[in-house]
Amino acid sequence: MALLALAAGAGAQTYTVLKHFNPNTNVTGLQAKGTLVQGPDGSLYGVATEGGTGAAGLVFRVQTNPTNFTTVLKNFSLVDVSNGTNSDGANPAAGLLLSGGTLYGTTLNGGSGGHGTVFSLGTNGPGFTVLKSFPTLDPITGTNSDGANPAAALILSGSILYGTAQNGGTGVVGTIFRVNTNGTGFANIYSFTGGNDGANPAARLLLSGSTLYGTAANSGSLGNGTVFSVSTNGTGFTPLHGFTGTGTDGSSPVAGLVLSGGMLFGTTQNGDSGDGSDDGTVFRLNVNGSGFTNLYSFTGSDGFDPVAELILSGSTLYGATASGGNGTPYGTVFQINTNGTGFATIHSMTGNDGWGPQCGLVLSGNTLYGTTVNGGLLPTVFAFANGVVFGVNINNGVTTDLCVFTQPTGAADPAAGLALSGNTLFGSTETGGTNNNGTLFAINTNGSSYAQVHDFTVEDSAGANPDGADPRAVVVLSAGTFYGTTRYGGTSGGGTVFKMNSGGTGFTNVFSFTNTDAATPIAPLVVSGSTLYGTTPQGGTAGFGSVFRINSNGTGFTNIYSFNGTDGKFPTAGLVLSGNTLYGTTQNGGIGAGNLFQVNTDGSFFTNIYSFAGGSDGANPGALLVLSGNTLYGTAFHGGTNSQGTAFKINTNRTGFAVLQIFGGTNANGAGAGDLLLSGGTLYGATFNGGTLDKGTIFQMDTAGNNFTVLKNFAGGIDGANPNTTLMLSGNTLYGTTASGGYSGRGTVFSLSVPTIVDPNAFRITAIAREGNNLRVTWLMGAGQTNALQAASGGPQGSYTTNGFADIFIVMNNIVAGSITNYLDIGAATNKPSRYYRARLAP
Repeated sequence: MALLALAAGAGAQTYTVLKHFNPNTNVTGLQAKGTLVQGPDGSLYGVATEGGTGAAGLVFRVQTNPTNFTTVLKNFSLVDVSNGTNSDGANPAAGLLLSGGTLYGTTLNGGSGGHGTVFSLGTNGPGFTVLKSFPTLDPITGTNSDGANPAAALILSGSILYGTAQNGGTGVVGTIFRVNTNGTGFANIYSFTGGNDGANPAARLLLSGSTLYGTAANSGSLGNGTVFSVSTNGTGFTPLHGFTGTGTDGSSPVAGLVLSGGMLFGTTQNGDSGDGSDDGTVFRLNVNGSGFTNLYSFTGSDGFDPVAELILSGSTLYGATASGGNGTPYGTVFQINTNGTGFATIHSMTGNDGWGPQCGLVLSGNTLYGTTVNGGLLPTVFAFANGVVFGVNINNGVTTDLCVFTQPTGAADPAAGLALSGNTLFGSTETGGTNNNGTLFAINTNGSSYAQVHDFTVEDSAGANPDGADPRAVVVLSAGTFYGTTRYGGTSGGGTVFKMNSGGTGFTNVFSFTNTDAATPIAPLVVSGSTLYGTTPQGGTAGFGSVFRINSNGTGFTNIYSFNGTDGKFPTAGLVLSGNTLYGTTQNGGIGAGNLFQVNTDGSFFTNIYSFAGGSDGANPGALLVLSGNTLYGTAFHGGTNSQGTAFKINTNRTGFAVLQIFGGTNANGAGAGDLLLSGGTLYGATFNGGTLDKGTIFQMDTAGNNFTVLKNFAGGIDGANPNTTLMLSGNTLYGTTASGGYSGRGTVFSLSVPTIVDPNAFRITAIAREGNNLRVTWLMGAGQTNALQAASGGPQGSYTTNGFADIFIVMNNIVAGSITNYLDIGAATNKPSRYYRARLAP
């Protein structure tokens, strides 16, 4: 008979980002830019440069009847901030082109090359297609083959789209390009040199016959931009006018042109009539470049910064200025005749109805429609929003806001771990949300159904609000209720204790810290029946922090212990409760580098368990302790022989202090460890820094400090960075958060499958004994694992292979470590001339 034992290997870990946080997400988008386009049914189509579900802008449709809210047709996806790329483009900054049932547009950034895209989209939302992604730029020269960052709307001739890119190309400073409407046939037909031809074209082209007319915002013969013409095949480029920036011709033409009767009309962002105001101009010139005329110079009270293209109706030009106005700084809508007479301000924006129209206008009947990048009123908080779609009557100047783009609502910067209720993870972010005061969120363990279940409200000038702000601690679930804390806010601005139902409803602020209490709690609570215990890093009688208790309904707040410095300073971690004893840490104090302490739940019998010297033992223990039997496990953020932290253990009777792991140094094992998690005989944890790329790690080791393994090295890109988290284990999967990294650099929620820890004494076959015609096989089993005995037919000596094994016996009970079991293999002694056995971990 032959025998062997086999233990299952650790296997590969699967790391998954479940959520990328970004504070600039919202439903409606932010900062509408570009000229609207109107469909046959009267619908207006436009873009918002920021916001949306991907914080990268969106395409919208709005009706001229203001009772119909915006329809979002396309949300551009999150951008990987490490390289600026995504699949579809980001930050559309130009108006759309409508042809039949298809919209064509550009994005300033994103795409596979990170430098913008050309796209098409059906007017009802389906059929989004990237027609062109602009390639990366040479990191040294800034050049590429095609151009980069298209900031202008497209024009259409037959089935060919024409546009400009304000950067890149062989001359670095922009290109003119064409591409077929099906995405084929892209060609860079002209690369600007930054000389007499100009630089950085950012405006829509104008097509007349086979000639394209346009503007370049910079350079030119006199250094202040140009008007140019070029054939649609890229030949015959001609600078028609170089702006001087002095006198009356203006400078920086960033808007497109209008053609009427052989004359081109446009605006310059700067320039004046000689008065030095430099507020911008309206000009005209002949298509051959002659006859340049300054029709009007802005002075400020009539607006300034006319950065949008004009529209022509009969002999009247209509336009907008991004700033200035009659008694307001919010911009204007104006009109002027093509001969320069009849200038009039139709409307000065008030801020409530919009701020900063940087778009061309659309005239329908007697109404001009446009967008602003800011302004609009949010009535719930009486603050300016992030832009509007407006209509203004050309006869009386009365405006109507058709759509108000709301403030960002996305969560950002998760600073704590997660709690599990069913298949749903609950967590918090310290910033973001509707009021940028932090959020509570829920997300399924598979990454689906993300929701912000509570947005903390606005604080007043004293830092007070009804519910708190800046939640820094993981929420704790007890008997169907979550309990948590906020660092700031509440009725006195010193933080709060709150509760919430396990389904994410019923948020209630149960207690607001006052100036006489401890203050600014940043640690998780511990729950015992109807009593909550916690710490504050400030306040108390000496100002060095405290331990408190409070009833779960908010009554009975008691500061049970105040630190005085010699017994510790600044308890930033939560507590561990065993019987009527609380265990915790202080980041500083004691003999200088922090303490471990215990105190009874009534505040009596405070004991300093251990004072860190700040040397090889570690320093600044600011993480939650873990108690197993009579042993406490924890981490120190600094100190150790590499000055980057330690993991330690100590008995509750103050004996047996030992360093289990020294972080940092030459080993890529992380630095600055946080809370530990104990499961069976394994400790799991995270380091904020260190690892192979110095962006943090997830690690495991046994309770003796052996078998230390880095399970995940964070790269700092889309996988996240700096896991400042209390890990949560469900099955063989760890869940946690990173404080930064991810697509937007503002943190992630992640999952990480972990290897099954195999007891080193498991799966050892200890005996094979004959009992009549049978064989009894005895082996040691692994703790809490499903064990299996396998057998295979044997052969001549030395013929063993891994083939042919099959389970003949499975033990599925909760197994005690090192326990012995046996199996009687009937007839094996007489019916099997040779037999192999092995024990294994069953899946």
